[in-house]
Amino acid sequence: MVICHFLSLFEVGYINFVVLFCLKMSLASLTRFLRLILTFYSTYSFSSILLSIISAGIFWKSGMSFFVVIFWFKLLSMGFIITYIDQYRKNEYLYYRNLGLSKSALWIFSLVFDFILFVSLLIGVYQLR
Repeated sequence: MVICHFLSLFEVGYINFVVLFCLKMSLASLTRFLRLILTFYSTYSFSSILLSIISAGIFWKSGMSFFVVIFWFKLLSMGFIITYIDQYRKNEYLYYRNLGLSKSALWIFSLVFDFILFVSLLIGVYQLR
């Protein structure tokens, strides 16, 4: 299986370049990678999902007019969670590093997963409203 990532879009002169990186991963290594990311995400998933549900409740009551406040509330609260985990769970990074995942990869993939959950919850609330 080949997984491709668009790394960046940059401009040289009048020509735009998109850098495309492709990684070859077997199904077993992809499953292992996703399991490690979800294990790391589970360390703060309760608080993150609780914040998403609170945000969805506020969004249900107030509608689109309050979306910017809800969005920034989620980002700031995730910043506090990241700071807490960074300070008090430093040794866990060594575990994941020994398994081949860097600290930045852990945070990027788990925060993207969390943000997808958050946005899909808000879309669901918006459609039900």
